[in-house]
Amino acid sequence: MAKENTFILLVGLNHQTAPIGLRERFSPADAELQQLLTQLHTIRCSAPGEDGPRPFDEIVVLATCNRFEIYAVSSGLAEAQFADNWLRVLEFLAQAHGLPTDEL
Repeated sequence: MAKENTFILLVGLNHQTAPIGLRERFSPADAELQQLLTQLHTIRCSAPGEDGPRPFDEIVVLATCNRFEIYAVSSGLAEAQFADNWLRVLEFLAQAHGLPTDEL
C-alpha cells in the first residue's frame, strides 16, 4: 500500500517567468477572483473520497500586478496522485484563459 501524504500544490507565474502579455491575462478583477475560487473548488482531486474524487482541501489565489499564484492543499494522497492534480489545475487555467496547456 502506498504511503499517503498531504501535498501543497503551487501553480504560478510572475515577472521572471512570464512575459507581460501572459501576466495581464492572469490579472483578474476582484469580482473575477471569487468566481475563479468557486471554479477551482469544482476541480476534483485524484485522491478518492467516499464518493470518488473530491475537491482540494484548501485553495488560495494570490494575484498582484506582477504575479498570479494558486496554492492548493490535498491530503490523503499517494505520491503518484500529486502530478495528476497539478495537471488538472494547469488544464483548468489554460481552458479558462483560452490558452494551450503547454503555453503555461
